[in-house]
Amino acid sequence: MRDSGSEVMRSLGVTVSSVNRSAVSSEVDKLRKVLNACSSLRPAYPIPLSLGMKHNISLLVAISLCILLVFATQGQGGQTREYRSPNRQFRARVIALPDAPYGSGESRVEIRAANGALLCSRSYGSADGEHGFGIERAAWTPDSQFFVYSMSSSGGHQAWHFPTDFIAIQDCRIRRLDQYVGPITDPEFKLRAPDIVRVVGRRKEDLEEATFNVSLRKLITKEERSDP
Repeated sequence: MRDSGSEVMRSLGVTVSSVNRSAVSSEVDKLRKVLNACSSLRPAYPIPLSLGMKHNISLLVAISLCILLVFATQGQGGQTREYRSPNRQFRARVIALPDAPYGSGESRVEIRAANGALLCSRSYGSADGEHGFGIERAAWTPDSQFFVYSMSSSGGHQAWHFPTDFIAIQDCRIRRLDQYVGPITDPEFKLRAPDIVRVVGRRKEDLEEATFNVSLRKLITKEERSDP
C-alpha cells in the first residue's frame, strides 16, 4: 500500500522548498478544500474496521503534517538578509517578522558594527500584520556611509507608493527620503559613488512624476545648516 500521507502532501503541492511567505494564503485555501472533501467522503462499499482505521489514521497524520508545515512556515519569521558595507566595517540585517502574509510582509532593520555591536534598529511591524512595511530592496551606498531601503505596505495600502528610508552611519538616524523629494513610486532605486541615490517619484510641489538624483551627504548637511 502506498503512503497516503505522501500522496496528500503531493496533491497539496506542499513541500519544504515550495512553501514560502507569499504562498501561505493559497496553501491554507488548498488545505481547507481538502479537509472539506475528506469530511464529505462516504465509502462505496463496506471497509473492514482494521483497514478503515489504518486508512483514517494515515490520512489524519498526513493532514496534521500539512497543517503543521503551513502554520510553522506562516509564523516562522526570523528569515534574515544580511548586507555588508563595502568597507566591511558594518553589517545591515533585514529580518522578516511573522504574521504578515501579503507582499513583502513586515521587516525589522538593524545596523551592526563588524564586531556585532548593535548601532541602531527599527521595526516596521504592526499589531495586525497589515499596517506595517516590508523591505523591497536594500543596499549600501558605495562610500559605506548610508544604508538605503525601499518598502511596501504589508496590507497593500497605497500600492503605488514605496517609502524609501536611509540610515546615516554618522548619527545612526533613520530618515525618509520621501520627506525631502516627494512620494517615491518605484522601489528599484539606483546607487552611484559616493552617496548618490537615483529614485523615481512625484515632486512635492505638484506631484508630477520625476526622477531625482540625491546626494545623501549633501542632503544631511543642508538639513543641519537649516536647524536653529
